[in-house]
Amino acid sequence: MTMITTIFFDIGDVILLSNPALRGVSATLYDDQSLWFACKTGQVSLEDHLRDAASRLGMDLDTLVQMKRTSEVTRNDSLVDWIRTNRKRRHLHIIAVSNADMELEERLARYAVDNLFDHVVNSARVGMAKPDPAIYRHALTLTPSLPDECLFVDDKERNIVTATALGLHGHVYTAMERFMEEVDTSVTMARIIDPVTKTPFYLGEALISECTVSVRGALGFGVIMGESLQRAYELAVVDAAWDAEWPQNAEWRSRLLAQEAEIQRCHEREFAQLAASRVDFATKGEFDRR
Repeated sequence: MTMITTIFFDIGDVILLSNPALRGVSATLYDDQSLWFACKTGQVSLEDHLRDAASRLGMDLDTLVQMKRTSEVTRNDSLVDWIRTNRKRRHLHIIAVSNADMELEERLARYAVDNLFDHVVNSARVGMAKPDPAIYRHALTLTPSLPDECLFVDDKERNIVTATALGLHGHVYTAMERFMEEVDTSVTMARIIDPVTKTPFYLGEALISECTVSVRGALGFGVIMGESLQRAYELAVVDAAWDAEWPQNAEWRSRLLAQEAEIQRCHEREFAQLAASRVDFATKGEFDRR
């Protein structure tokens, strides 16, 4: 995967997780006989959609409204923490693209994730819905990233099919672990400092593995050259433990310092070998003048 600079996230069953016990009601709310398509594209109101669904379910409107309100029972905190950490650390553009009703923004605020996104593309407000390519193209206008630099995350495969057809990377969200495997191995530009001008320049692309973990409320981040998610994970755990000030930190500190000293000795040996093979061009010039 090339370096990802923008991630598009679905909301339902990705950021906000549904109550499995209410899936029977949800099926009626969103089936082909419902007014959901007209609602999610802004053609009818949410109230009209719910009134129609309540009639088909044989219940009163107020009961259905309350059931719908409680159908999103939890926030996906693992993913929310990952976004908050990596949005700043990786300078990511984070954009929500959701097939939703006019109350989406209110729900995002209620679950305290409204500030998670640079933009929110609500199908009911833009009048188009996934998997219509038009809503993807609209979302792409909100980021400076090229399609190949974007990742589209959705719980429905049909929505990912359209994304990949338009040149975006796609991930069908099923679990946090699989999501991290997808996004935490990427290609970045190797940046070094010119020893003469002391200015940075990019040497070329390098494969890296990254991992972000949450351990007892402390966030940790690990990054390593090459494809090694396990080692990146281990580094992230150490980073989190360090911030959490675990009792084991004193023992780890002594081991890490010993390892750092050994690495420094290796560098010094390598530098001495390079210095011994160095060509002295000033001496060569004197030899040529003779």
